[in-house]
Amino acid sequence: MRLSNKIVLASLNRGKYEEFKELLAEFPEIDLLPAQEIIRNPSGLKHAEKYSTYLENSVAKARLTNLASHYPALADDSGLEVDALGGKPGVFSHRYAPPVPGKSQDQANVAHLLDQVKSTENLKAKFVCTLALVIEGIMIHSTGVMEGTLIREPRGE
Repeated sequence: MRLSNKIVLASLNRGKYEEFKELLAEFPEIDLLPAQEIIRNPSGLKHAEKYSTYLENSVAKARLTNLASHYPALADDSGLEVDALGGKPGVFSHRYAPPVPGKSQDQANVAHLLDQVKSTENLKAKFVCTLALVIEGIMIHSTGVMEGTLIREPRGE
């Protein structure tokens, strides 16, 4: 009996899928599949990020995808934690700013964040990412942290 080499990425973000595909390129035996091509109603993933920790959110998405697809499922949750803002936006990083006409959500988030820290000298921050992999009801997880300092002007994509 041969085990499946398929893993479903528990995300509706095509860019995230492409990033994970690139990261896993050195492991050609892994066949990464996007959730929207595997599970019948992937829109449930939009509502899975309702918890207050990265771990809870990533596990919820991985479990939902694993149950819906019957394949191992990999999910992440990440965010930026700014010292001067008491750790905010944190798990709410993706939806930190209210929508701004003519701007993407990412652009609105950056502008709002920079506005929030404009009167402080403390620009220390960290990016936190938690990955969760669910296989046959077994959950494996890991969290990584990258510490740094914010800059006052947006740069890059």
